[in-house]
Amino acid sequence: HQLYKTAKNAGLHVVGTIRKPKEYYRKLGLFSDANLIPQVDVTNFRKLETLLDEVQPDWIVNCVGITTRKISEANESTAIQVNSTLPYILKLWCLRAG
Repeated sequence: HQLYKTAKNAGLHVVGTIRKPKEYYRKLGLFSDANLIPQVDVTNFRKLETLLDEVQPDWIVNCVGITTRKISEANESTAIQVNSTLPYILKLWCLRAG
């Protein structure tokens, strides 16, 4: 969230994705911006690619990951999707988009 705020304060057009509803983050004082796309499932690669096609970002900063201590909470397949496959999907999208 700090990178998002810093870029926004620098006058850049920033669009962020969050996995929970905006209200959840608003209560924590983290985000209250209209340029946030809530409830993004990064393991649904087709929807994610459609979203990227719509937004057409110049830059993608991937801050998504499942840490070792949280792998027990998530199944191993999801950890592989998020930590390995997602960066690869983002790379492919960037190559295709130019």
